[in-house]
Amino acid sequence: MKAVRNILFILILINCSNKTFSQMKYFETINFKNLGDEFITKTIVINHNNISIDLNFDNKKPSDNEIKTLNTFLSQLENIIQQNEIRIKKDFKSREENTVREYISHHSNEIPKNELKILIDANDKTKSDEQKLFEKLKLIRVGIFPQDNPNYGVFDYSIGVNHTQYLISIQVDKTGKIIDITMES
Repeated sequence: MKAVRNILFILILINCSNKTFSQMKYFETINFKNLGDEFITKTIVINHNNISIDLNFDNKKPSDNEIKTLNTFLSQLENIIQQNEIRIKKDFKSREENTVREYISHHSNEIPKNELKILIDANDKTKSDEQKLFEKLKLIRVGIFPQDNPNYGVFDYSIGVNHTQYLISIQVDKTGKIIDITMES
């Protein structure tokens, strides 16, 4: 009986130190031993927005520590999104030149007026066109790179892919701390 218990204990230790399958928030169960592709993509809904979320691997099985960190990051995803949106609003309200103000200003000047009228409510005179355009800015993609440092997560925001190829991209570390905000195309 003691020998059977010891064998079971050894099997549990082997399984814990060599995880093949892992339960991931938003992704259900992932087989990390047979990833096949270097990335896994899923569309999720947060705050009534469809968001593409992708996990990107360096074509190798992540370590147990990387899986644990990924699980922690995914469990904090909504908090990180909220933090990012607070930062975007703060930057937009600032009168200083920054990436968010540049993005909105660029698009309010570059989008043809007839297209801009479709995108924003041209009849609403209580807000500036820039404010109305800013309110169209939505998170469209989260890219997660569990084997990359320091850019662990990339959050892409757009006023609409039908209106622009440009994005506001927020890069965060594995704890969700903002590293940089850039405009990308």
